[in-house]
Amino acid sequence: MLGGRPPPFSLLAILALLTPLIAQAQTYYFTGNNPAIPGETTVAVTCDGDAIGAIRYNTGTAAFEGCNGVAWADIRNGAIATAVGSQGDVQFNSGGILGASANFFWDNTNGRLGIGTTSPQAALDVNGYMRLAKNSAQPVACSSANDGAVAVTHVYTLCLCNGGSSIWVQSKDGSTACSW
Repeated sequence: MLGGRPPPFSLLAILALLTPLIAQAQTYYFTGNNPAIPGETTVAVTCDGDAIGAIRYNTGTAAFEGCNGVAWADIRNGAIATAVGSQGDVQFNSGGILGASANFFWDNTNGRLGIGTTSPQAALDVNGYMRLAKNSAQPVACSSANDGAVAVTHVYTLCLCNGGSSIWVQSKDGSTACSW
């Protein structure tokens, strides 16, 4: 005390300022768009465009999560993403979160990719149709590195690269040269 008055800040007040933030179950700490100033609440917050930057501690996963505008995402150093879909579904970016579809399937045991099938029988198994662009010139030089490549000419001739002879040949006979 100075002259019978307490100092402007007591030791207790200084310690309170220096005490780290203690995370509580489902407490939301805002550092982003909503609200405009930092704050905290225990009211459930929906992760959307207004909550980008909000941080919460999820007691179910024992992890800090941040709102990316679409979903709550684990923000720990070295965090891993949780796979979605069924075993074998290929994971892809779906609006900033993982997505999956049974129409895009990976058979890891046999090294096969299925499009439209969950039981691919070849390295690439397409159940449906595929589209090839028409080419007015050979798409790549035919060589042993491209042996077996498939292309379509601008007049709808299906051609295959015969890497042994280094020429594109028509699929109808395997010997007539393709005209681009």
